[in-house]
Amino acid sequence: MGKINKIILFLYTFFVIYLPDFSVYFPFLPNTSILVFFLATLNIVLLNKHILWVIKKNEIYAIFIVLFILIIQLTITNLDDFDLGNLWPLGLFIVQIINYLSLVIWFYKLYHPENVYSLLKYLVFIGMIQFFIILFMQLQPDLKNIAVTLYGGKEGVPERLRYLLSYRIYGIGSSYTFMLPLIQTFFSVIALYLYSEGKGFFYFITSVLLIYSSIVNGRTGMYIYIIIMIIYFLKQSLQKFNLKILIFSFGTLIIFVISVLFILNFYPDRFTWITEGIEEIILLFFAGETSQNTNVGRLIGEHLVFPKGFDIIFGLGKNIFSGITYRNNYIHSDIGYINDLFRGGIIYIFLLYPTILSFFNKYCTKPFLKTSLVLFFVIANYKGEITGGTPIILLILLIPMLISYNDMYISHNK
Repeated sequence: MGKINKIILFLYTFFVIYLPDFSVYFPFLPNTSILVFFLATLNIVLLNKHILWVIKKNEIYAIFIVLFILIIQLTITNLDDFDLGNLWPLGLFIVQIINYLSLVIWFYKLYHPENVYSLLKYLVFIGMIQFFIILFMQLQPDLKNIAVTLYGGKEGVPERLRYLLSYRIYGIGSSYTFMLPLIQTFFSVIALYLYSEGKGFFYFITSVLLIYSSIVNGRTGMYIYIIIMIIYFLKQSLQKFNLKILIFSFGTLIIFVISVLFILNFYPDRFTWITEGIEEIILLFFAGETSQNTNVGRLIGEHLVFPKGFDIIFGLGKNIFSGITYRNNYIHSDIGYINDLFRGGIIYIFLLYPTILSFFNKYCTKPFLKTSLVLFFVIANYKGEITGGTPIILLILLIPMLISYNDMYISHNK
């Protein structure tokens, strides 16, 4: 029975993180939104006292309170043109916090770990399963049809996006060009952290493999990883030089070269796409190039739009990711901060961001991990919207959830 429960926990963890919509294959299944709501309800029934105990003992309750306040605010803002769909991201946030907190509780019930590293290693293991799925899809193109079907959904991949299929869209998940690669980047950062904590060179190799599985679907994770890797080298250089740093340096160089050669020889389209992204950033910082024909140029140009008048205080009650007509102008933005401003204005940002940061800062005390995840949030939320109950913000919050629960678990079992 114990093995069966562990298999169920693995499937549960994989699902709540990657959120694949299998209803496209099995019409009798409910869609992802209904499933996560069902899982949260089931967790509340099975773990009700345990969940309440955890919420009371730490500051997760503050996040719930803020989210409920913001739902009320958005409801009032939307009264003239009410759309329940505009409230769903915050509703999803609440539901998924319950699911992620339950993940921690179930893990401790089944594995009885001695410290927080056990669950971090488990998360890296989940990421590596996705890595191997992505690798098999690359080696066996017929398997990629699974990813293409999940990406396109019941309506199929739109013609305007079919060009992506030649060098992206691998794995099992959702939001293949943004969320899935960032999830893999998050796991690569956790693996790098485990290596920095002396858990073995295996986790450095794992970190590189995970970032490769991110790059095949999106470039943003690569930029985040490079910055965090530089921070790691700076951290190590301030300490006494030793063999570990030497091995790490040569390992980084060798694996990076092999990865580049692999991409160049077997996936020239992807290599061109990656180098174009690097070139855009170099031109931006060293030549001031801000052409609106590049992704970077658009993110610092046409996507930087702001609400006007009182709208900047209260927002419009909805985001502008899909584009809206605002004051006789069509506007659109991928930037998370801009979408949050349009959704709930300054009130939304000044309530939600500090609450999340406070909870994170209280429990996440390791400087390298804290710095890495804050940078991860800052960059990821610029490239796209992550605060609306996405796996990215929830994985970031999972770390303080885990640390706080571990402290409570140890104290309770003394």
